[in-house]
Amino acid sequence: TTPERLTAALGQGAAAATPPTPQATRPVRPAGPAVSAGRRNLVRQAIHLLVHYPQAATEVQIPPSLADNTRPGIPLLIELLEELQRQPCANQGVLLERWRHRPDIGHLTKLARLECLIPDAAAAAREIAGAVGQLASEGAIRRREELLHKHSREGRLSEAEKAELQRLLGAAT
Repeated sequence: TTPERLTAALGQGAAAATPPTPQATRPVRPAGPAVSAGRRNLVRQAIHLLVHYPQAATEVQIPPSLADNTRPGIPLLIELLEELQRQPCANQGVLLERWRHRPDIGHLTKLARLECLIPDAAAAAREIAGAVGQLASEGAIRRREELLHKHSREGRLSEAEKAELQRLLGAAT
């Protein structure tokens, strides 16, 4: 047969021709929750870091255009940042205790169980600030496009919308 001839031609023994058992090829999974080595979406990443380093929130500015981003989780991210800036807490346990009666506690608890690869609060603050900045930029772009579309479709904007569009166009350059 062809596999046997191929094995003989390559100089390998018959033992090498037998395929390994399925158990031998399955990866061994560690016990406990799965940890992704890759990066999550920015909203989830920022919330994950806030759960692990709630004290980092005091170092993060919340740009107004962050609220213009329509990604899922943005309202939770903003609420978490605002609350942690009003009432800082030193650790994850205090944060989870404060949120235990809120609907998002399941998400926060799940993120708390995941391994955090960021070594300290200062590094977490930098990562969160970068994610928030990027998300705010997305929100500003979306709002600018929305206003431009409204202007082209309806031919008019309110004075407040004109001022907002001018601000957004100025920020884009």
